Amino acid sequence: MAEEMQKITGKMQEILQDEGSRRESYRERIKRFPNVMEESFEKTKEVWSSLYKKVENSLNDDILFGLEDEIRQKNVLVYILWQMNDKFSAEKLANEVREKKPDNLVALTNLAFIHLYDGNIPEVRNLLDNLSKLEERENFSLIEAEGKRNVAYCLATISFEDHERAVELYKESLNVCPDDYLCMFSIALLQYRCLRKNIDKEKRCENIKESIQYLEKIRCAFPRHIDKGLMGRTLALIGLFQLSPYNFHSQPAKKYFQRALHISPDDRYVLEKSAYHYIRSNQLEQGRKLLEKAIEIKATSYSHHRLGLLYLRMDTPKYTYVPMNKQFSKETNVFAKVLKHAQSIPHRERNELINKAEYHFQQALELSHECSATLYDIILLYMSLKEYDNARKYCERFKADNKMQDVNFNILFGKLCFKEADVKNDEEEKDQLRCTGMDWFVLALKSAVKFLPFDKDLIEIWEIKEIILDLYEYGNGNTEYKKFVLEFIQSVEDLANDKAFQNILHKSEL
Repeated sequence: MAEEMQKITGKMQEILQDEGSRRESYRERIKRFPNVMEESFEKTKEVWSSLYKKVENSLNDDILFGLEDEIRQKNVLVYILWQMNDKFSAEKLANEVREKKPDNLVALTNLAFIHLYDGNIPEVRNLLDNLSKLEERENFSLIEAEGKRNVAYCLATISFEDHERAVELYKESLNVCPDDYLCMFSIALLQYRCLRKNIDKEKRCENIKESIQYLEKIRCAFPRHIDKGLMGRTLALIGLFQLSPYNFHSQPAKKYFQRALHISPDDRYVLEKSAYHYIRSNQLEQGRKLLEKAIEIKATSYSHHRLGLLYLRMDTPKYTYVPMNKQFSKETNVFAKVLKHAQSIPHRERNELINKAEYHFQQALELSHECSATLYDIILLYMSLKEYDNARKYCERFKADNKMQDVNFNILFGKLCFKEADVKNDEEEKDQLRCTGMDWFVLALKSAVKFLPFDKDLIEIWEIKEIILDLYEYGNGNTEYKKFVLEFIQSVEDLANDKAFQNILHKSEL
C-alpha cells in the first residue's frame, strides 16, 4: 500500500513539474513581445491608487494625440489595476483595448499574462497564436515599434528610475518610424526630466543638444504634420531647455513661451511651464495667474506645488535655501540651487501666505501621494515653522527619486532630529534623537560617496566637512561612528588631503 502511494505521489509530482515547465515555456514566449506585466515596482496600495486616479484623470481630460495616446494610457491602467489585485477590472479593460486595437501587442501580452497567472491555458494558447500571426505580417516592425512606445510610456509614467530605459525604447521605435513626432517629443520630455539625475556633464550636454534637435524637427513640421496641441507643448519644452542651468549655450526663452501661449492658450502643460518661466523672471503675479488658470482647467500635483512655492517666495522674496558661494563658479552656484540642499532653514511665522503655501502643497500630495519634490518642500516648510511633528509625519512618507535627492533628504532628516532634540527637556530623549540624527548623517555620507569623485563642489554644497566633524566629535564616545568617519575620509581623496582631516587620521594612528 505504501509503495503504491509512493508511485502515485511520484506521478503527481511529475505532472506538476510538467505543468510548471509548460507555464514557464508560455511565459518565455509571451516575453518575446513588448510587455509590461512582469515589471516590478515597490509601491504601496495607497500610491498605486493615487497613480490610478492621476492616469484616469489624464485619460478623461488630456487625450491630445489620438488613438495611440488613449491606448497607451489604458494599457498603463491595466497594469496598475493588476498591481492593485483588481484582476477582473484589469482583464475587462485589457479586452476593451484589444477590441479598439486588435494588433496592439501590449494589450495582447497583458491579457496573456493575466490568463497565465489565472491558469487559463487554452486562452493563453489562443493569444500566443494571435501574436504569432501578427509576427508573420509584413508590417510587424511597425506593430512592434508601437508596442515598444507603449511599454516606454508605462515605464515613464510609473517609475522615475526607469526614464532612461523608456528613452531607449522610444529611440528603438524611432529607428523604425523616423517621422513619429509624438515619439520625438516623448524622448525630449524624458531627457529633460533626467537632467538633474545625470551626473555626467558631457552626457547632459549631449542629451540637451539631441532633445532640442528633435523639438526643432517637430517645430518645422507645423502646421502640415502636427496640430496646435503638440506644437504648443513643443515650444514650451524648447523654452524649458533654454532655461535649464545645464544648458550653457542657451538662447532667450521668453519668445518660446509667448508663442506657446499664443498657439495653445488653454493647454495645461503650456500654462504650467510658462508660469515657471515667469516666476523665474520674478513676474510672480503673471505666474500666479497662469497657474490658477491651469488648475481651473485641470488640477495637477505640479500646478499646486508650484503655486505653493510661489506663495513662499512672496512671503520671503530674498530667501534662498542655498546662499550664493563666491568661491563657486556661476555654473556651480546654479547647480547648487537646483540641487536644493537646505544649507539654511529660515524661521517663519504663520500668516496668510504661509497658509496658502501649505494648502497647495497638501493639494499636490492629494493628487500625487509620493511626489518627492513636494514632500521635501512641505518638510522644509514645517521645519521653518518649528512644527516638527508635522515635518516628521511627511518624512515618513518620503522616498527619493534619485540618489542625489536621497543625500539631501538624509541630511535634512538628520537636521530635523537635532532640531527636535533642542526643544526636548528630557535628556534621554535628547540623546536618542541626536543618535538617530547621526544615523541619518551616516546614511547621507554613504550615498554621497558615489558622487564626490565626480564633482568636488558637492563637498561644499552638502557641507560634508561639517557633518564629518560632527560625527567624529560624537564618535569620541562611539567607536562605530569614529571608525566610519576615518574610513570615509580615506575613501575621498580631497578629504584625505585636507589638513584638518589629516590631523584626525594622524591622531587615530597614535
